[in-house]
Amino acid sequence: MIPDSAQAAATRKKLASTTKMSLINEKQQELDELVQIKDLSELLVRHFEQLTQSVHNLADGSQGVSQVLGNWDYVFRTMGSMNTDPGSSEINTIVKLPILNCDSSNIPADTNKE
Repeated sequence: MIPDSAQAAATRKKLASTTKMSLINEKQQELDELVQIKDLSELLVRHFEQLTQSVHNLADGSQGVSQVLGNWDYVFRTMGSMNTDPGSSEINTIVKLPILNCDSSNIPADTNKE
């Protein structure tokens, strides 16, 4: 038979071992959760980097649109300045370009080389 003090020591040792195993399991679970948080944080960083690049692309595109729209004001002012003579029946033009038909008879001789 085991004396009471030895049995109490064995019980305490078993309880301490159980407490330590419980603590180790808790710490392992905590470590797993921290690793998961780290992985998700890296994923979030990559997502925000892609989002940043998309916003930069949108900003660049917006600048292009702004420049095009800014040019329209110039185009409309130029068109308006061309038709300032109310007595003239002639339509003013800024640039005159010759229009060629698709058949080869209208192409000048020096450019119709084979």
